[in-house]
Amino acid sequence: MKNTSPLLSVCSNSTGDEVHIHANIQGLTILQNAISNLQQKLIAGQCDHEHFRSSEWAGFELTVTMLESEIKSDCKQVHHLEVFAWTDEWREKSDL
Repeated sequence: MKNTSPLLSVCSNSTGDEVHIHANIQGLTILQNAISNLQQKLIAGQCDHEHFRSSEWAGFELTVTMLESEIKSDCKQVHHLEVFAWTDEWREKSDL
């Protein structure tokens, strides 16, 4: 039986210099909907953010899966991803 549950897994290499995202269509839809929501807020002149958490961190959006090669190379699972959307005004104020 095929696994049809959402796949949206984020991990980084051991130094945090690289980020890997693994997703299926459902996981990409979750991410796309969140980004679309943030875009609409920015169009309305509002800053906002979205949280993605694993079940280990009291969420449901992120799964905790990695490739065997990532595990062997000591990649770290991301349990909380926060995506911020900044207007140009707030970007400047925040010195980003």
